[in-house]
Amino acid sequence: MKMNNMNNARITLFIKMLLTLLVSGSIAVHASEAKDEKKIDKGLIPGISYLLGFSGNGNETEFDPAKVEKLIAFVDAPKDSSVMYHTEGLLDAKSAYLDYNLSVNMETLLKYCFSPEIPAQSFTPTSLRLSKWISEGGENPPNLYNMLADKTLDLEKPYIFRGTGQATITPDTTTGAYYAYKEKRTLILFKLNGRVVLLSLTRQLGKSTVGKKGLVLGDDHEGNYIYSGVEGLSSSGIGWAKSYMYESASISVYVDAGPGKNKLKCGVLKWLKAGWKNINLVKSHHIYSGLKRYVYGCRPLLESSALPPPEKIAADIAAIQNLPPGKLKAGAASITKGLKQLFDSGEYSGKKPFAKMLENGKYIENLTREEQIAMHVLEYMKQYRQGGSMVSQK
Repeated sequence: MKMNNMNNARITLFIKMLLTLLVSGSIAVHASEAKDEKKIDKGLIPGISYLLGFSGNGNETEFDPAKVEKLIAFVDAPKDSSVMYHTEGLLDAKSAYLDYNLSVNMETLLKYCFSPEIPAQSFTPTSLRLSKWISEGGENPPNLYNMLADKTLDLEKPYIFRGTGQATITPDTTTGAYYAYKEKRTLILFKLNGRVVLLSLTRQLGKSTVGKKGLVLGDDHEGNYIYSGVEGLSSSGIGWAKSYMYESASISVYVDAGPGKNKLKCGVLKWLKAGWKNINLVKSHHIYSGLKRYVYGCRPLLESSALPPPEKIAADIAAIQNLPPGKLKAGAASITKGLKQLFDSGEYSGKKPFAKMLENGKYIENLTREEQIAMHVLEYMKQYRQGGSMVSQK
């Protein structure tokens, strides 16, 4: 009985402390950014449910664009900026919707963000540490740009690709936790009413690895992170907590404005259940903030006038991936020196275990080759950020 009381007290303490962090921390929506929450119109739910099912079981061989026409129209339509939409009750998870514009066309998006030769984290630096397709006897991811450019293909008949991916996210801006997980991925490219549409669907497979302690150094938009490899949260008082992402799913919609128009209308719906002891501590506004974090990392890169051709980026990243162990480690050590300077100049001196790792050089020793490559790629991509910074753009 005493043990149960102790566990209950610990759970209550954890929830109170984490909720306090989520209300006061950087991931919370501040008063000036507060949104009126509104459930998405019930007329859109059949199309959303269709896509969730389509991404989940992978049994369908045909895709019917007519079933998502209302959802695409919703993405394309103007909205009240004071409202945050969600789909309460659709999954056992909280959700949020965000739409945004990209000043690029579909060809540019496919060349850079959906190229088999360019790792996905290259254009999602504030959201993903690592992202890759896992080969399980299936075909390799397609070059969607080549398919779009191939005039012999009739995209009135949707092209569908399914696969399995693995991702590791960047540290949460409040708790510092980062997670790795597998997911089902589905890409659907088609034409609807003469406009090209891309759907990117994901559905998490099982629960994530236990959360590990990470740290955001300085402004999150600058993309400077430390990964400890130590289980727990970085927040004081609750570092012991073993948290997980229990479920996540997303529907990303990209609609081309039409021939000759350098613009995409984009919308993303995301669901997330994460916390401790199977208790979901995520709120819709946390997800909404995370979606904005993704856009603020991606858009300044993709729209940058300094961005070189995708062939150059692919070749340069391939060169990084082929570096011999000594040069790769030396480069990672140089990057770590910069991280240590940021750490020493900030209010992080009491942060454990980061100070010891950076001081004694163990940080590099604990990184896999894949993680060292990711460090190099992140630093490489920073030079192409529009205005030199991953900042919000209207």
